[in-house]
Amino acid sequence: MKNIFKTMLPILAMAACVWTSCSDDKDKNDPTPEKPALPTITVSEPALSADNTKAVVTVTPSDDTEKWYWKCEPKGESAAAYTAVTGKEETKLEIPIDIDKDYVLTVYAENESGKSQEAVKEFIFKYEDLMDELVEFEIKNLSAFSVWMWM
Repeated sequence: MKNIFKTMLPILAMAACVWTSCSDDKDKNDPTPEKPALPTITVSEPALSADNTKAVVTVTPSDDTEKWYWKCEPKGESAAAYTAVTGKEETKLEIPIDIDKDYVLTVYAENESGKSQEAVKEFIFKYEDLMDELVEFEIKNLSAFSVWMWM
């Protein structure tokens, strides 16, 4: 019995040391007094401008944002560079587009803690959808004489 106690005592002592020395690691996204939390960013659904030449979106960065970046490019192309915006204010972007072309808008925020997840919006504005907004005129009782009088 004395022999079992001698072998169990060191094992129990080692287990107690290991158990007390291990602490839960903090989540890397938790804010600390030295670092802010990772920023977040949201993007509204793209809408077409009144003149049908621009996509309009609202970008809302979190309060932890120092700088945010955006780019919009035709789908399948990766030639566009990111545009940097300093600050955390909500911003309306007006992006020149072509009708009937697929686009991908990518936005992310960053601060000293790191980079947010990218917010990606794919969109297309089709010409057929714009036709519903146009006004159609129907001319009735048109004769050659009335056309001649207009000229």
